[in-house]
Amino acid sequence: MSAPQRQTLSDILARLPLLGPQMSALLMSTQQPLQERIDAVSRVRAEVLGADNAQLLFGRQEAQLRYQAQLEQFIERDAARLPLAQRLAAAEALRAPLLQGAGTPSSNDPNERARQYDLTLRLTLLDASNEADKARLAAQVRSQFLAPEQAEQLARNDRFDAQQRDRMALYAERKQAIQSHYIGTADPAALQQRDAELDALRREVFPDSFQP
Repeated sequence: MSAPQRQTLSDILARLPLLGPQMSALLMSTQQPLQERIDAVSRVRAEVLGADNAQLLFGRQEAQLRYQAQLEQFIERDAARLPLAQRLAAAEALRAPLLQGAGTPSSNDPNERARQYDLTLRLTLLDASNEADKARLAAQVRSQFLAPEQAEQLARNDRFDAQQRDRMALYAERKQAIQSHYIGTADPAALQQRDAELDALRREVFPDSFQP
């Protein structure tokens, strides 16, 4: 380790214990936009540690968080108005500061490919107006990124999740109807009948849960 590096490390170690109390005193709300919270934390770190030291310790982390904040804002406000190709290009442009000095990630890197898949899927599904659209668009993206067996497994998972949502909605509707029928009654026989009907409903809607 060179003398300047030793000096930097010594400086960081001397200042670091002061950071915790300052961070604890920083008042923020989860209602604040994420970008504002990142900026506030960044300012405290720079004030306590010095800008260069803060960048050395937290620069990469803060850049990642800023990218996530900007991406969420883009998806929420603007992405749906753009064609898919422009959405993808705009999202990748937001990520450019993260890649400065690191080079362009290889598309063969499993982590990079997984990131591209997740981003493409999310941006593509903005065009879905119903569950059928969602399934169709998801299948298109999966065929682009995943092996056929992986794509089919995810499709089966989606179908199962959709069936479960339908079951839950049906159960909630029919449960409410049964309970409404017995509102106000205190008769033990009637309450016993209500419970029997609810139990029968659970067995009907969720038969897998009652298999021996």
